[in-house]
Amino acid sequence: MIQRIQTIYLLAHTVITTLLFVFPFSEMSTAKNEILVFKHSGIMNITTEEVLFSTLPLSILIAIILVLGIVSIFLFKKRVLQMRVCIYNIVITVGLIGMFVFYHFSLRPHLDISTFSYKIGPALPVVMIFFLIQAFRSIRKDEILVKSYDRLR
Repeated sequence: MIQRIQTIYLLAHTVITTLLFVFPFSEMSTAKNEILVFKHSGIMNITTEEVLFSTLPLSILIAIILVLGIVSIFLFKKRVLQMRVCIYNIVITVGLIGMFVFYHFSLRPHLDISTFSYKIGPALPVVMIFFLIQAFRSIRKDEILVKSYDRLR
């Protein structure tokens, strides 16, 4: 039953998670007119293409979220386990938001930033949580339906 609506939600979550590897979180410019970009791999200087600060734990966390999303798609025969994986993925995604805020506030004072602008990256985890909650609700609805059929037998 891979054609269920929760599979569409989980697939959308997986696509959005892969977009986190593409889109930057923010763009900054320093007093020396250098442009810095905060991506999943770290804060990079665009002009010299060097990584100023590496954010490897952020990349690892995004990869874990991606793997859990893919695994939960293929757990369609085990609905209870699929619901648990969705809950774990929601918690880890909230941790991703917390880690992003941590890196943002801990690295920003060290960089002498004059202007700062957010990009699409920080909004994506919120959309990911929305799709995970919708998938969880649909999986739970299916589980309730299957249990009601078992009572009728």
